[in-house]
Amino acid sequence: GFLGITYAHITKRPKGVLIVGVKEYGPARWALKKGDIITAIYDGHTMRSIEKLNRAEIDALMARGAPGSDVLFEVWRSGRRLRSPLRITCTKTPFVFGKVLAPRIGYLRIISFQKEKLVEEDILPHLIGFETQGIQHVIVDLGANPGGFLNAAIEFLRLIAPYDDGDMLEVRFRSGFVAPHHITLNGKGSFSHFHFVFLVDNQTASAAEIAAGVVQFWGIPVIGTSSRTYGKGSMQ
Repeated sequence: GFLGITYAHITKRPKGVLIVGVKEYGPARWALKKGDIITAIYDGHTMRSIEKLNRAEIDALMARGAPGSDVLFEVWRSGRRLRSPLRITCTKTPFVFGKVLAPRIGYLRIISFQKEKLVEEDILPHLIGFETQGIQHVIVDLGANPGGFLNAAIEFLRLIAPYDDGDMLEVRFRSGFVAPHHITLNGKGSFSHFHFVFLVDNQTASAAEIAAGVVQFWGIPVIGTSSRTYGKGSMQ
């Protein structure tokens, strides 16, 4: 299951798991805060003190919840233990998160392209929703996106393509064979009327950095929080 937290192991008292980040699209955002310390985890039978567990056992318990199941944590906050355990319901790992930032400005975070029907089931509903809400500008965040299926990235690019036709990219195999991928649209992408800006960082990899390269070639602004993307150099 998915909680939407990042954590670090700490050994000083109270020994536990320090919450270093809470993702805004995860279920933990309603319960945990950055700086909280988890000192015990319910294992399905009893609350187990982290002080008595090794790192591998802690990591296994942190990841044990199936989607739809509840996970219980004993938590210290601001130097005090909370009176009651916190209950968090795990969800499926999300692939896309979207929200309206301001009037006419939408935010679309593509967490990964690791789903074959990503565009149909996850991206398209957000773009349609933006359209119905009068959104004109869309920030697409590919930060920390590890990539995934190239076809999913290509389908997304076809939705926003600002040109009627032309080569989107070319794939050069190790043998030297070159296989161009053509935009197979009878016109511009269905959502090319949006004004897009893309965000990338040094963890944007594989199909995600390919997508960023294509939109940059199209003249769509790409803003990096680091000097370069990951540079994986391979795809599937």
